[in-house]
Amino acid sequence: MTEQSNTPSSWRLIRYEDAHVESSGSQFFSYLIVSGVAAYANIRVELMPLVYIDVPDYWGIEVVGSVSFVALPAITPYEVRLPLDRAMGRKGIEVIGADGQSMRIDVTFEDRLNPDDGANLDLLHTKSGRTLGGRTLGGRTERIDTAIDDEA
Repeated sequence: MTEQSNTPSSWRLIRYEDAHVESSGSQFFSYLIVSGVAAYANIRVELMPLVYIDVPDYWGIEVVGSVSFVALPAITPYEVRLPLDRAMGRKGIEVIGADGQSMRIDVTFEDRLNPDDGANLDLLHTKSGRTLGGRTLGGRTERIDTAIDDEA
C-alpha cells in the first residue's frame, strides 16, 4: 500500500502576462512582480530563482505553479512578488514561463538596492542610534560626517 502526501508533488512552469520591477517603498530593495491568469482556482503560484555556480548576466527566475489534491478548473488571476535582494545577474533578471516564454529585464545595482533614489532610506549612527538622513547620497554623506564629528 502506497502512502500519499498532502503536499504538492510537482511544480510546473506556467504562463504569465506581465513582469516588472517595482520599488518596495520603504524597503532597501526592489521587487519583481509577475501577474497572469492561471487555469485552476486552487493553484499555488511562486517565483523560483534558478541555482547557479557563477553569477550570470541575467538570473533566471521561473514562474511555477502547483495544485494540491484535486485540480479545480477556473480562470484565476494571480500576482506574485519576489524581493530582488539575492537573485540578481550582472545585468538583470530573466523571467521564465511555460511554452518558451522568457523576458529579460535590465536592473542596475542602483535600481535594485536604491529603487527610489534613497527617498525612503534612513541611515542610523551606530553609537547614538540617531537617524541620519538626506534625500541624496551626497546630502546624507555630509550630514553623517557632521553628526559623527559633533559627537567626537
